[in-house]
Parts: sequence; C-alpha cells; structure tokens
Amino acid sequence: MKYVSPIDPHVHLRGDEYTTNFLEMGFDDARVVGLVAMIEQPNPQPWLTNINAVQARYEKANPYFRRTGVAHKIHIGLTNNLEQVRSALSSVMSNECGLVSDKTFYTHSIGNMGILDEDIQREIWKIKGELRYRGVSIGHFEDEKAFTGIFNPEFPILHSKFQNPESELIQVQRQIRNARNSKFEGTFYIAHVSNPATIDYIESERKKQLGFRIVIESTFHHPFLNWEDYKIHGNRVKMNPPLRAKEMQERLLEYLLAGKVDIIGTDHAPHPLERKDDPEKPASGISAILFWPKGIELLKKAGMKEDKLQETTFYNANTLFFNGKLKPTLVDIEYNPELWERYGYNPFSRIDN
Repeated sequence: MKYVSPIDPHVHLRGDEYTTNFLEMGFDDARVVGLVAMIEQPNPQPWLTNINAVQARYEKANPYFRRTGVAHKIHIGLTNNLEQVRSALSSVMSNECGLVSDKTFYTHSIGNMGILDEDIQREIWKIKGELRYRGVSIGHFEDEKAFTGIFNPEFPILHSKFQNPESELIQVQRQIRNARNSKFEGTFYIAHVSNPATIDYIESERKKQLGFRIVIESTFHHPFLNWEDYKIHGNRVKMNPPLRAKEMQERLLEYLLAGKVDIIGTDHAPHPLERKDDPEKPASGISAILFWPKGIELLKKAGMKEDKLQETTFYNANTLFFNGKLKPTLVDIEYNPELWERYGYNPFSRIDN
C-alpha cells in the first residue's frame, strides 16, 4: 500500500527503567513502517527535563538514527520546579538541541512526572505568558481528583471507569482557562484525546479570540479499539488515557474522518510482557508504531479523504514541529502483523483482518 511517509509526534522509547532496548526497537519499527520522523516523550529514566539529559539522549539514539534514517526529536518535560520550567522553556525558545515543544503531565502516568498542584499549573502558564512563549505546549490532560472508584486489575475494564472520560474534559477546560488568563501565545496541544466531548468543547473554543492555537492529537487505538478489547487482551491493552466505550470510540472515529482532529500520533509505549501481566500493578501503555500501515489502510477504507489523511499523518506535524522542512516521500509498505511477536502480543489483533 502506498502512502506519504508519516511523522509520529508521540512515542515513548523508554530508558534505564528496563533492560530491553526499546529505543533501538522503536527506530527499527519506525523504519519498517516508513516513518520519516518521530518525536520522543520526556518520561524515560532519566527524565528529559534539561539540555544535558536531552543531549545525552540524542547521543544514545544517534547510532539508530544513522542506521534507519528516521529523524528524531524530543519534547522537553516540565516539572514542579519553576526554575526548571523557565530553563526548559528558554531552551525551546532558543531552539537548543532543536527543541520546539514542552510537555506537561497533569496526572501521574508512567514515570510519575505529574504536576498536580493547581497553583503550580497556573504559575507555569503565567511564566509562558511572561516569556511570550510561542512554542508548542503539549499536555496529558486528566484530572486525578475526578477519577472515580478503584482500579482492580482482576477486572481490567475498571481502569476505563476509574480514569473516566470526564476527567479529561475537566482538565482541558481548566488548562484552556489558565492559558487564556496568562495570555499564552503559543500552541495548546492536546495529546491522545479519548473523549469526543473534549473535541466538542474545543470546536466551540476555536471560534473565540483566544490568542493561541489549539491542536488535537488522536491515537489509532482510541478511534479503533474500545473497552470490549479487554475481553481479548485483559490488562495488556491498559493505557492512559484508557480505552473508552464503543459508542465513544465510534464518535471519535467519526470526528477523525470529519477533520476535527489535526494530528495522529501512536502514543507508542511498550513494556516488557511481564510488566503488562503483573497481577498487582500492570503497566499502562501499548506498542503501536507497527500499526501505521494498517491504521492508514483502515482510515482510507472508512472514507477519509487523501488530502486530510496526509495532513493528519504528515503535513500538520511537519509544519508544527519541523517548520515544514521535511520532504514528503511516498512509501509502499504492506502491514505485517507477524512483527508484533517481538512484543509478545498484538493489541490490535481484533481489527487486523
């Protein structure tokens, strides 16, 4: 199947927390599916929260870049330390190490980088306003105070009910308000949207004079998988934000096809199988880069227009993160489900045929 070589702006390539070399595996997967570039999230161990750590990560990845030719960038992470925030944002503004974006976790996820204090959240936006920061500010938007019930790994669906879809909308609304009040001038980037109501809200906000741009990112798993997949894979398809009910999944797909989503990123987030199958604390995240050819095929079959497909898989990310400098390349690649064997399971097996 022929398609324009995608950019994946949302990958977790792991670090010292595991002996498995997920960094190398990520580059190999990217080459196999024809990615032209991928952008790494800041929560491997050690965290990518300062220039020294970012530079060390580039150096570690460089042999894999040279072998595969897949371009590699990093979203620098923000922490509760406001001096670190100023330093990280200044690094983005001066384009140190090619940085063009920052990332905030508004809930604890893998790596425990969550910034939960609402006063600190507001202060970070104030700093962005004071600095006249015009970069891309990416957020993992969930509000832990809005979580309901208790997760019991014996019943995987409870993860989706615990980290409920409303928690995403609440956090997006709060941070849009903070960004507006602080006179933010950059790009407000919503990672891995999982709740169609979040998109409805953003559609209404985009009609206002905000002073900043809003970008919505979708994964492949939220529009194509739903919590029925727990019956097949159990906690192996546990991720943050979680899979949603079938009705929400179908609406997300409709919104994606209708052009209400700007960018597709996989949120590739592998773990050793024993961590996914931990009976007490199964890790959140799935490997997903390998799904690119199938995801594009399914979007085409669902009726997505070719120009919109190219925008969401290449052109919008190219403009946002690479200043349009990457050249579109046509690749001809067939999806190979056998490649999932290296991860021990295929989270997308239900829709492979």
